[in-house]
Order: sequence, then C-alpha cells, then structure tokens
Amino acid sequence: MIGHWWIAQLTDPRRKALAVAALASVFLAGAWWSGHSWHRQKLLAEMRGEVLAELDHIANDLIVKFNRRFGLLALLKAFVDTHASPTTFGADFESFARERIEFIGGIYGVSLAPGGVMRFVYPLADNEKNLGNVLLSDPRPEVRADVARAMQSRRIVISTLMDLRRGGVGVVGRLAVYRNDEFWGLINVAVDVIALLREAGVSEKGNLQMALRDSAGRVFFGSPAVFQSDPVIHRINLPEAYWELAAIPTNGWSGAIGRELKILDAGALSAVLLLTVLAYLIAFRDARLASAVESRRKPDARDRLRAPRSGN
Repeated sequence: MIGHWWIAQLTDPRRKALAVAALASVFLAGAWWSGHSWHRQKLLAEMRGEVLAELDHIANDLIVKFNRRFGLLALLKAFVDTHASPTTFGADFESFARERIEFIGGIYGVSLAPGGVMRFVYPLADNEKNLGNVLLSDPRPEVRADVARAMQSRRIVISTLMDLRRGGVGVVGRLAVYRNDEFWGLINVAVDVIALLREAGVSEKGNLQMALRDSAGRVFFGSPAVFQSDPVIHRINLPEAYWELAAIPTNGWSGAIGRELKILDAGALSAVLLLTVLAYLIAFRDARLASAVESRRKPDARDRLRAPRSGN
C-alpha cells in the first residue's frame, strides 16, 4: 500500500514507470529466490536418494561377500569333524584350504588352533608369525576377548578391525570346536578388508567419495572429512558390531547439482529481467496516457471557470 501511494505521488511518467519496474523486480526476485531454494532442496533430495540407493547396493554386496568368506568357518569345522587321522591331517588341511581360498579370494589366511595353539596355517607364506601363537594368552586383549566369546558362545565371533600379526589390517572370524562336549580348538579366518571393499565397489575414486568407520568411530577407509560433509550414511550390520559407510559426491553436494541449478537460475533471471522491462514499458505507457488526459482536462476546467455566467 505504501509503495502504491508513493508511486501515485509521482507525476513524471518515466519516474513512475521506473518505480513500478523497481517494485516488480523486487517481487519477482523474491519469487525467483523462493523457487531457487525449493528447487535446490529438491535436487539435493534426489541426489541423496541416488547416493543412498548406490550405497544400499554396495552394502548388500559387502555383506554377501563377508558371509561368503566367513562361511569358510563352517566348512573348516566340517573338515575337522571328519578328519581324525593325525598322519594326513596337515596335508589334507593344506589341500582343502588352498582350494577354498583360491576359489573365494580376499582372504589373508586360515588356521586351525588345536588346544588354542595355531599349528596349521594356510598359506604359510606371510603367515609364519602365526605358527605357535597361543590365542588364549595373545598379547592383544581384543584377541583374548574374541577367543573367550567364541568358546563360551560356541558360535562364530567376528572381530573388530585389527592389526594382524602378519601385517596389514583385517577382520578375523573365529569358531570354537568341541568334540563330545570337550574343547578341541579354534578355527580362524582372516579376511583382507581392503580387497573386499574394492571388490564390493567401495572406492575413493569415481563419482563418489566414500569412507568407512567402525562402531567405535574409527575411520579405516577413506577420509574422515567425508563424515564431516553432510554425507549419506548406510549402516552395515555385522554379527557383533556395525560399520557405517558414508558417501558424498566427488565435487561436493553443491557441485553435483550446480549445472542443473545454473540452468534454472539462468532461465528464471532472464524471465525476471524480461518481466521487469515489460512492467516498465506498460507503466510508462499508462503514465503517459494519464498525463496526457490530465493535461487536456486542466485547460477545459480553466475555460469553464472563465466563461460568463448567464442570468446576471
């Protein structure tokens, strides 16, 4: 209302048209910004949905691959249960383990620990340090805790991400074996996590920046900065813990939607400019017409005032 009153006080058509155009541009700019913000949120929501769908696929594939590797524990238990001959046990174990590891891949090694002492390891190369290791008195407290849980639960126990004696970082699955309710020993499978992640499509290259952290919050793959950049996070539930897989577009969220947003803004700003010019032209035309009418009206009024009054 104040703007309309102020415009009405202007007498010069050009100034009046400029005032109308200014008000129109303010209104149109506000409408553009509202549309820009809405469309930006829409694009971000769509992009986050696409990233989540990709992470969901990767996470499911990762779980399948984990289960496949740790399925070796059940196969090795069946081997232990059916191979009682001490003379051929070592050779049979090596042959059995070699076939499975070569077929599955992504495994640092498998081992059997009768009485809790690692006596059979495959492959022996790079795993010599494990021979003779007494798991029940391992210097690493997390290993002792895993062994105790495996023996008490008689179920598969999966470690957290850990530094391995052979070197490298991995996850170890353990299964305690009992014969006639008497503890026989432990079966161990060490998985190469980095190889597994790459096989599942988790990569630091491509259209997404990815990172993984364990349930303790330790980032073991990718950059910790990913978790500080409003990422999409997919939780991967493991038997006794969970991992969080996070991802953001390689060039950031703004960069990922920048092209589409620029196209929208270019069109919207062009429309704002066009409509502002149109508002100016229409207002200028109307103001000139009103001014012309007013100019003709004033002489007529003066003539009527000067005309002699009849009947005097």
